[in-house]
Amino acid sequence: DGMAQVTGYRLVTNGSFPYAIPAEGDITVGALVHVAEWEYDRLLTELDRIEGYPAHYDRITVQVADLDGDPISDATMYVPTIDPTWLANYDPVPGNDWYTYMLDRLLHEENRL
Repeated sequence: DGMAQVTGYRLVTNGSFPYAIPAEGDITVGALVHVAEWEYDRLLTELDRIEGYPAHYDRITVQVADLDGDPISDATMYVPTIDPTWLANYDPVPGNDWYTYMLDRLLHEENRL
């Protein structure tokens, strides 16, 4: 439904998956999806399956803001279940924005073909 940001996390990657790990003062950008109440349980079950909850990712509640920093609401965010210090040496995602990172990767791959 739109882009939003959360403070206190940064994105790292192993090349295939993003991981949001605690990082004081960092701002991570992502998509905010508003779900109709009657669809919430079904969608949460499907997202849990996709995200590997609770084995690979856990769910937490975070305060999200719009891109100007104005608070929007609380939201559910998936974070890795393993100790984040193990992930700290993974590659940082530029701008803490997975969508832009993946789009840039796809465009660079397309230009190499």
